[in-house]
Amino acid sequence: MSERDNDFTVVKLPRFQRQMIDWLDLNTRHPVFIVCEVDVTEARQLIRDFRNRTGRPLSLTAYITSFFASAIAENRMVQAYKAGRRKIAIFEDVDVAMVVERDIQGFKIPLPAVVRSAERLSPADIDAEIRLARHGDTPQAWAQPLLGPWLLLPSIVRRFVLRRLLANPRRRKKITGTTMVSAAGMFGHGAGWGITPPSYTISLVTGSLIRKPCVVGDGIEPREILGLTIAFDHDIVDGAVGARFAQRFKEMIEDCRTLRPLDDDSAQASTAAFENVEDDTSAVAPAL
Repeated sequence: MSERDNDFTVVKLPRFQRQMIDWLDLNTRHPVFIVCEVDVTEARQLIRDFRNRTGRPLSLTAYITSFFASAIAENRMVQAYKAGRRKIAIFEDVDVAMVVERDIQGFKIPLPAVVRSAERLSPADIDAEIRLARHGDTPQAWAQPLLGPWLLLPSIVRRFVLRRLLANPRRRKKITGTTMVSAAGMFGHGAGWGITPPSYTISLVTGSLIRKPCVVGDGIEPREILGLTIAFDHDIVDGAVGARFAQRFKEMIEDCRTLRPLDDDSAQASTAAFENVEDDTSAVAPAL
């Protein structure tokens, strides 16, 4: 139901959006952002070769996520969480939350889908899980409250319950994962970076993909450049540690032919149900 005025129309805020507002209000941090560019020319060519050889879909987002999870696995401290006032919990698995957009009761709702132990999955396996989360029949557990009376409760009650649930590191990992990857570059052209309110100790936003001249050896060549934004919780991750992580992450992507070649048998999961390949940067929605 809406109210009309000469200058504007007033409509009700979709009640599903309250879940996102609760989540953002619960996650107040002291963030540090590292904004950088990474050359993905070789990675994009490997993806195209893989698609042509296998007929399987594979997005750039899934490929970048596989490197992100691997880089975190080399230094798991960057995804640690507070366990009380004087301790932190360092998780062994890298569980990546990726926001996907689903139609629920007539609304397009951004919902997190958690890719478990992403550091042990191939890029094609990660891609298959993202597509299943976007197009599968059943939303993941975190979305279930949207379908019941949960959002009818007063916000102070919802946030109290969520705060108690997420205070336990093991339970938080099970519900929300240990890190997040989201994509902002699919909504525009030209150079751009996405910056979102950080709700994890470490998170990644992929920005726009552009083609521009770069120095390669002694010459100038057109290269494909992706904008990346890495956010850290400064309460846990110092600036120097974050900078070293960002440098290592960038090296892994740009040295992808050596570190992560895409063999024909690298996808263990079946992706036959999702043969329509979309644009490389559109695998996940931006974190709102």
